[in-house]
Amino acid sequence: QPTLPANAQSILNMANAYIDKGDFNNAVKQFTKVLKKAPDHLPSLIGRATFLEKLGKNPVEIVKAYSDAARVAVDLDNKDLAGKLYSRVIMALDTVPPGKVEEAADYATSFADSKEVVEQIEKITEEKTNLQQQQQANGGGKRGGGIMAGGDVGVGSGGGSVFQQHNNAAHEVKQDDPLGKIAEGAKSFKEER
Repeated sequence: QPTLPANAQSILNMANAYIDKGDFNNAVKQFTKVLKKAPDHLPSLIGRATFLEKLGKNPVEIVKAYSDAARVAVDLDNKDLAGKLYSRVIMALDTVPPGKVEEAADYATSFADSKEVVEQIEKITEEKTNLQQQQQANGGGKRGGGIMAGGDVGVGSGGGSVFQQHNNAAHEVKQDDPLGKIAEGAKSFKEER
């Protein structure tokens, strides 16, 4: 991972300060500013995705944010981290409303590094599309439980269920996280769920 320019480092420091204060909206804004100066800065990509998810922001944006982080992890040849990030892509994809799932899935699969990830994304897309068609045939209604509730499909080289990998991702990211703050937020997010 290349060194950040000095002005980007100071913005990253501000993101950490906002995390310490529990102001995750402003932390996301600071991570976004860092990424304008250093688009492939993996800790900022992970931080932005993590706190977008923690804040319950737009699910399509969360899928894209984790996909961007996974792409950089693959580029850096960190396949374990990429697998964990793709696990989060899949979990976030499950929260995307049926009418938006194709957009999110297309973005995620454009960077996917393994056949298993692409297959899982395609499965969710198909199930969401079927759900949308059923809802339309029944006159609307709200989406039922999550498609990934069973979580029995493994992703990446780590094996295990998507759900298990998602639950372990915060712990694993901490080991690869030079900021430390990102993992703390992800851990608190996991505990809230």
